[in-house]
Amino acid sequence: MKKEIKSVLTKLAGEASEFRECFKKPFVYGEWIVATDGYSLIRVKKQGNNGGYSPLTKQLDIDHCFPSKTCNCLVDIGLLQEKLKSKNYTYWGDLLTVCEECGGIGRVRGTYTDRLGNDYEITGVCPICGGYSFSERKGVVKIADAIVKPKYLLLLCELAQATDGRVLLLNRGGGERQRLYFQIGEDIEMIIMQVHPSSVARQEELLFEFKID
Repeated sequence: MKKEIKSVLTKLAGEASEFRECFKKPFVYGEWIVATDGYSLIRVKKQGNNGGYSPLTKQLDIDHCFPSKTCNCLVDIGLLQEKLKSKNYTYWGDLLTVCEECGGIGRVRGTYTDRLGNDYEITGVCPICGGYSFSERKGVVKIADAIVKPKYLLLLCELAQATDGRVLLLNRGGGERQRLYFQIGEDIEMIIMQVHPSSVARQEELLFEFKID
């Protein structure tokens, strides 16, 4: 497996939350090497061996995660990269911005007034960035019929660059419980869960739309 593909798998697995600790590293599932953060999943066909990865101890039906193939559309990856770049999404590091709430310190200060009217200065971990000093940039992209986070599209572009560059869309998403379903080259498949429209309306800016016919 190319080191560029391994890098993508590691990045996605690293996004798994502490409640999905078993997904923090890529793992072997049948004939595939799999990485997921619980919202997107990439699987790469094994090339004769496990590539240093181990099977997942938790039982999971990976095949069931993939939606049916409802289309077969060629994706213009070059144009998608241009669109992402126009919104300053070029590299994985572009996903992060200094937390505006704490100014990158990771901690916040406030005043607490007790029931007798006494004021106390208190310091605590920033509730927005969790003390990490950085937060993920806001914004979503509508691609085909689904609204998704741009970070997953960056990984899709990286996978395309690491293979022959040919990417096919096999499911447009959009329906309830549907997911975007891509095939990259001959040996890689990727699904991306869509962001709920109500969440977008409340919190997220629509960065751009990318049509695939």
